[in-house]
Amino acid sequence: MGNRDIPVILYDNSYINDKEKDLFIRIIGMRNVLVHDYLEIEKETVYRILTENLSDLKSLLKKYMEFIMILYCFSAGMFCVDES
Repeated sequence: MGNRDIPVILYDNSYINDKEKDLFIRIIGMRNVLVHDYLEIEKETVYRILTENLSDLKSLLKKYMEFIMILYCFSAGMFCVDES
């Protein structure tokens, strides 16, 4: 199992929707470019991608934090209520 499998698993188990799955896969792709081709990529390109997609990143981060809280509550044997 690789990083690209994680969004598919989350999607298949209804933790994220199709749009979030596709965004997550693109983020993983960008991470791979940054890690493996960091000498080739221009910092202006990274800055542009981040600023143009900041709202998507924040939305996805919120979703992950909710998922982490669910896992934490489950592992601690607690019942957690969504207060949003």
